[in-house]
Amino acid sequence: MARTKNITAHDVESARVMLQKLAAKPKTLSLKELVAELSEDINVALSQGYTYDEIAAELSHTQGISIAERTLKRHHLTASKEKESAPSKSANTDAAKSNSETDKSTQSAIRWPSHLD
Repeated sequence: MARTKNITAHDVESARVMLQKLAAKPKTLSLKELVAELSEDINVALSQGYTYDEIAAELSHTQGISIAERTLKRHHLTASKEKESAPSKSANTDAAKSNSETDKSTQSAIRWPSHLD
């Protein structure tokens, strides 16, 4: 087992500099995440007459991404369903605004007795 040397402040600073210089590692995606990211593009390809088998073959030949037609279809349909069931960002923002405005109007409608102010 290697023995640890006495660590100096210089060693700590040197290690800090080394760690700060490390380049970010590229993020890797699972096939499911990849298909979710490409879901809209896959929809376009399907609407242009391509099949899941042809899309999978193109991903393999041009991008080196090996995915079976059945896997592509399953992940794409799952991603599409999740996107449909997830509330949109603007809907969430609109709901929050509405709740905020309701709270304000309720607060202004309440008149507290002057001795409670």
